[in-house]
Amino acid sequence: MSKAKLEKLINVVSKKNPSDKDLQKMGLSRADFDNYRRNIMSKKKSYNRIMSDEEKKVITTEAFGYLVKLVNSNTITSHHFENMINISTQFCKITRRKASKKMIDDILDFVVFSGMDKLPNKDAMEFLSMQESVKFEEVN
Repeated sequence: MSKAKLEKLINVVSKKNPSDKDLQKMGLSRADFDNYRRNIMSKKKSYNRIMSDEEKKVITTEAFGYLVKLVNSNTITSHHFENMINISTQFCKITRRKASKKMIDDILDFVVFSGMDKLPNKDAMEFLSMQESVKFEEVN
């Protein structure tokens, strides 16, 4: 596609409601246009985030990558992601241990998938601290 034709297409598609005449000039039907716009608008953008220096001290790179993968696959929301980082940070301050992928998985099971994500972090942490299956790595 030539640069001029691509620019025309972008101009037509970027209009809120292009005329049928404009669409016809581009060789598009109204249905094609609506389908094209719907597909573009529904594309989920990947969740990109960099670990802060403080987060590097409380969560392993593997665990962080695991959370990013879960967000990008729509298994958890970005809210759940940030909540997991917050809980890991608070746990690390209490236990002096670094959150591993296994620990993150255990917390997700308890907090997110059991419906406890509605609880305040403090209550979720109290519940989790009573669980024997949550494992941490030593913080150096």
